[in-house]
Amino acid sequence: MSDSKLKLDIVLVIDATDSMGPFIDDLHDFVPALYGRLDAARETLPLSVRIRIVDFADYMSEGDDTLHESDFFEMPEDMDKLLAYTSYIRYDMRGADMPENALEGLWLAMRSDFRTPTPFGAHIIVMLTDAMPLRLQERADCIGYDSENTPSDIQEMEDIWNDPGDVGLSLSGRSSHRELILCAPGGRQGDYTWEEVMDWRCVEHVGVQNGGHLLDLSADTVADLILHKLTADCPE
Repeated sequence: MSDSKLKLDIVLVIDATDSMGPFIDDLHDFVPALYGRLDAARETLPLSVRIRIVDFADYMSEGDDTLHESDFFEMPEDMDKLLAYTSYIRYDMRGADMPENALEGLWLAMRSDFRTPTPFGAHIIVMLTDAMPLRLQERADCIGYDSENTPSDIQEMEDIWNDPGDVGLSLSGRSSHRELILCAPGGRQGDYTWEEVMDWRCVEHVGVQNGGHLLDLSADTVADLILHKLTADCPE
């Protein structure tokens, strides 16, 4: 393997609604544990890690306060800044109902200012939610919704995920360099489901309880999926 560090950019996309409160309060433990597991592999995988956060709620109740995003934080130097950011994620009394505007949060994550991962490395998006996603454009009439710059439907979003270079996104166009780790409920809630996203390329689904919380989600589980992605793509 090359002596150069693998450029690993991670975006945590967090459902910032009321039911997610226990998990958000636990981010001060979850995030360091996630990075710690990655750092423990540095003897065989010399990583340069950056992490940023996107959080979302529901445009019906939150309007133009629905989506928030941080810059990328360099690890481990900026861990304190990242944890300080997590402490400002508001969830109390947020979210009109289930489902939420998770796909809009995912779309914002896809437009992150990722570094070029070559020769190795990856762009990793981790969706963390206990709810189903609203359909794209379903809240288009709500205050703050940017319908002009949001995909019209899930098929358009899938096409962009599969071929991001066609629309100039910095998200790597090579499937070996990107992954969506979808920590979300399976099945359906009425017409709402994550099943369409599960069928995209480069998606790993980690099932969680619909309407519950993610406290049982291990940071090691997420880290191991990331490490598997890297080791599968990196030559010896």
